[in-house]
Amino acid sequence: MALSLKFIGTGGAFDFMQGNSAALVEAGGHRILLDCGHSVYPELARRGLLDWPDYVLLTHLHDDHAGSLSTLLYHRHFFTPTRRLTVLCGHEAFMDEVLAYLAHPMKAPARYAQFALAGAALPGAVQAIDTFGAHSEGMQTFGFVFHDSSQRLAYSGDLARPEGFFAALDALPAPPARVFH
Repeated sequence: MALSLKFIGTGGAFDFMQGNSAALVEAGGHRILLDCGHSVYPELARRGLLDWPDYVLLTHLHDDHAGSLSTLLYHRHFFTPTRRLTVLCGHEAFMDEVLAYLAHPMKAPARYAQFALAGAALPGAVQAIDTFGAHSEGMQTFGFVFHDSSQRLAYSGDLARPEGFFAALDALPAPPARVFH
């Protein structure tokens, strides 16, 4: 299956004209929404894509990357309960952060979605690269690498200091990656 990435927003935190940075990724036959900021739920609705993703993958927990996640999870729970979303996390500690982030608006987020580690849920299709502190001091962030048999896509999210991400990419075996940074 071909690897693809289609942006649904390319703007920053306050850029409502371009929408928050987010993408639809197909990797290993899996449909992944990459980030779910403020503008993402309405953009998915406008495009008729609320039921498209099977997974949501977050680079970090600033609201322009996760601000409409609870709304998307509620929508899927109530309107398409047989298509439950799985929120993928880079590691266990980040999963705890995501659950805490969602606990206020949702009370019990695990009632509305599944939560899993990205590498374990989609082995061979997605790999998390820990970029802790590279965007905002003391904040957990991740870049991701999406794989298929012949190509690799890399997505760094918001990184002010991307050197660690690029070093991790350089250490991976071929094929080389197309990088979205």
